[in-house]
Amino acid sequence: MPLACGREPPGRLVRCSSRGRVLGGGRTVTLAVVGAGSRRLSYARHATATGRAQVVAVADPVPARRAKFPSAAPYADWREFAALPRQADAVIIATQDRDHVESALRFAELGYDILLEKPMGVSQDECRAIVAAAERSDAIFAVCHVLRYTPYTKTLKALLDAGRIGTAHRPPPTAASTARPSPPARTPPPASTSPWSAARSGH
Repeated sequence: MPLACGREPPGRLVRCSSRGRVLGGGRTVTLAVVGAGSRRLSYARHATATGRAQVVAVADPVPARRAKFPSAAPYADWREFAALPRQADAVIIATQDRDHVESALRFAELGYDILLEKPMGVSQDECRAIVAAAERSDAIFAVCHVLRYTPYTKTLKALLDAGRIGTAHRPPPTAASTARPSPPARTPPPASTSPWSAARSGH
């Protein structure tokens, strides 16, 4: 079953979900949390508060974070968890940014439905590779662009669609906007004139 991707405007990926399939299908959904920082905990807690989800595994290098889910199987490294056969319906991936691509590709390969913290990757090719992996595995896949779903964002979107406040334009990137700024020049500290520094220097 192919991945259904909402596009707005045409050509820009907004959201993805597996066409015609609902996560869990009415039963309790089992979740794995990979990277259990504060924001990731809020996603898991919101899901479990509905009574429709249960966290069954957590992977994080910090023991105190793993302890936030006392009934979940603990793993110190996401790769240790990803080396196992599929353990849950879905995974919340909130690792360090540098690990997003590798972990998303691996969990898609294992057949997990995926909620991926932003950024997906650092290049279009990496993002396309993740979407392709989700399509191959028929995964329900979403990126945590959570502000898209807030009431004020929906209101602003409706006003833009209705032409009430003009047309939104996104300027193309320029060399100036994409270039890395040069680090500021380091100025040597002024020579000290204190008696203590003079004594240390032997003067």
